[in-house]
Amino acid sequence: MEKKDLLANYAASKQNMCITNDTISDGLFQEYGVNRGLRDVNGKGVLTGLTRISKIVSFKDENGKQVPCDGELWYRGYNVKTLIKSIGPNEFGFEKAAYLLLFGELPDQAQLDEFCEVLGNSRTLPTNFTRDVIMKAPSKDIMNSMTRSILTLAAYDPYTTDSSIENNIRQCMQLIANFPMIAAYGYHAYNHYENDSSMYIHRPDPKLSTAENFLRMLRPNKQYTQLEAQVLDVALMLHMEHGGGNNSTFTTRVVTSAGTDTYSAIAAAMSSLKGPKHGGANIKVMQMMNDIRENVHDWSDRDEVKSYLGKMLDGQVFDKKGLIYGMGHAVYSLSDPRERVFRSYVEHLAEAKGRQKDMNLYNMIEEVAPELIAEKRHIFKGVSPNVDFYSGFVYEMLGIPSELYTPLFAIARIAGWSAHRLEELVGCNKIIRPAYKSVMEELEYYYSGQNCILFCSVLVWKQKLSCVITIKGERTDYENKRKILSLCGKRAADTESKPFFCNRISDFLCIYSVYALGIKSKRSTFFGLCGICQCDCSSLRRCIAHWMEAASGIGAAEISGTDRVISRIIFHDFCIYGELYPFSGTGSFYRLYFVF
Repeated sequence: MEKKDLLANYAASKQNMCITNDTISDGLFQEYGVNRGLRDVNGKGVLTGLTRISKIVSFKDENGKQVPCDGELWYRGYNVKTLIKSIGPNEFGFEKAAYLLLFGELPDQAQLDEFCEVLGNSRTLPTNFTRDVIMKAPSKDIMNSMTRSILTLAAYDPYTTDSSIENNIRQCMQLIANFPMIAAYGYHAYNHYENDSSMYIHRPDPKLSTAENFLRMLRPNKQYTQLEAQVLDVALMLHMEHGGGNNSTFTTRVVTSAGTDTYSAIAAAMSSLKGPKHGGANIKVMQMMNDIRENVHDWSDRDEVKSYLGKMLDGQVFDKKGLIYGMGHAVYSLSDPRERVFRSYVEHLAEAKGRQKDMNLYNMIEEVAPELIAEKRHIFKGVSPNVDFYSGFVYEMLGIPSELYTPLFAIARIAGWSAHRLEELVGCNKIIRPAYKSVMEELEYYYSGQNCILFCSVLVWKQKLSCVITIKGERTDYENKRKILSLCGKRAADTESKPFFCNRISDFLCIYSVYALGIKSKRSTFFGLCGICQCDCSSLRRCIAHWMEAASGIGAAEISGTDRVISRIIFHDFCIYGELYPFSGTGSFYRLYFVF
């Protein structure tokens, strides 16, 4: 059997063990008031931070009550809808919005020109980086390829760990500039080596926008229309920021709070975004739409479309998950403002590409799906399409392969990640460390293969001492057990594995002194120790200290801590482990582990 098969088989054999031991019942979450996914039962996110970068509005206050409303998305105090409407017919808005997110203010024309110039001139990769990093290890998963490239770029930066704000601004802008390159080049490398297609490596034009450069680098002939570039530009603007609570942005803030460098923080965000529950949602929509096109004969027949969507909700067709992808949103209630803005651009592009039939199908699903969901799921708060419903369709019309759908999300969201990283560095200065409630069951530990393991729990409560001794171990020698018990005036038959009591800790120590050391020359030391302990043991801590002091001539002793004493004594053939837990002003609990 090959080594990889051996490991795979072993992993398969342990699968059920992991499932059994890692499953936590829903009831425990309710019992301890834990909000799964940091969202309450009503879907409202748990408040974990403050931000000035963006705002999401899905409810409005009316007479003291939260009422669902059409969604709104704001960047640094400006409604995204207004920002996009302000873009001129020959302008691109992504760079202006990136400046706004990073620095908190809208740029004037001179500031925008300077920002675009710096960004354009930063669209470079280190010497031989494309050949040595991107082309030599191509991957179908372009997100993994990009993440690897991001981490490798850190090796080329002599100031990787410089935590100054100016250095972080430089690094963030460099990554914003580089993302379209490493995505496009990563795809071409994969397409060449895995699909046997031609290789194209087009250098970006520093005078062009992010959207223009991406289409230029992606297409063999470097050609694109103004409409294509503008639609892609709007898509980037709508995806570049969505609050601090989305998974990838929160990841950015969490790892930033730990003090890590820019490259590691953005790589962590990339790992989050690639998940199908986050950045990969538009791919799922496209897969669903392809399934509908194949199985619905008449796309204009509302009843036939509705019938097939009903089967989808019932889990009978497509992936049988009972979902209509692209419908509804975790945050928005009545509508996703990004979808509302994007739809008009999608319609223009569909008309230009001769895809009106597909557009009509999308429109019909947009109308029918909410009705079906309300009917079958009894959800009446409002279900509407989200931005992912149309984004995949747009990318398809632009000739962008599906492998680049999620990387395009990253090309946009890197601006938002960078803004949140800077805000975290400037304003927070405290590691993000939420609490987890342990529901672990405490178990006793036994050293397998040892001859005998004896446990003693000593409780001193209001200066009254009681001692419980338990003898355990599969290989416990019966004669040795009998000898130990006889020293306490007990018969083995009376106790077996049951605990028994000693009134004095001296009795306990004497028993183990005699049993533990078969070396006669040392036995007198322990008998002397017992003499020291012939007292009422008003202070267990003092008693243990005397004991360890007397034992120091036989082995080594270590004590650490103040409120909690952890001791370890090593003898010739056994070890003693102990933990002392003081009760507040009333007594102490001491547990000893004797391993022979």
